[in-house]
Amino acid sequence: MSLPGIGELSEGEFPDEVITPALDVTLFEADIPFRIEDYDPADNDLIVKAIQAFRALEHSDLLPATDPVYRYYKDFYDDQCDDEEVMEWLPVIENPEDVWNHVTMGRCEPIVQVEERDKERHAVIYLECECEWEEEHGLAFAFLDGTTLIEAGPCEEVF
Repeated sequence: MSLPGIGELSEGEFPDEVITPALDVTLFEADIPFRIEDYDPADNDLIVKAIQAFRALEHSDLLPATDPVYRYYKDFYDDQCDDEEVMEWLPVIENPEDVWNHVTMGRCEPIVQVEERDKERHAVIYLECECEWEEEHGLAFAFLDGTTLIEAGPCEEVF
C-alpha cells in the first residue's frame, strides 16, 4: 500500500501499524521513517499533511519548548541532587537555552496518531528523544498536525 506523496508503506511490528520509507527531516538533518499507529487509509490526507509539515520544521520551531524542557531537567536535577553517584554524570545546566545542548534529536522515531481533539480529527506526531539527564526514560514532544508544539516533557507524561 502507498501513501500519496510519501511512498510505499511497510507493515509495522503491531497490527494496524505501518512504516513510511525514510524521509528527509530538516529537524533531524537525516532521513527518518515515520511509524503510523492505528493506520486507517481514510486518514491519508491528515497524515500526509502532518508528515509534510513536520518534515519542514527547523530547530527554531522547538524554541517554544525551552521552558518546559528546562523545567523537566530541573525537576530531575532537584530530585537527584542528593545522590552522589548520579551527580557524577548528571550535567549542570544553568541557563534554559543551554538545555538543547543536552538533547539528541537525530535518533528520534516519529510516531503518527490520528486523534480527536476539540471535536476534530488531527494527526499528532509524537517524538521520543534522548536527553543526557534522563537516559532511561527520555524526552518527548507532541506536534498537532505536524506543526504546532502542544507538549514537551517526560515521555511518560507526553505519551
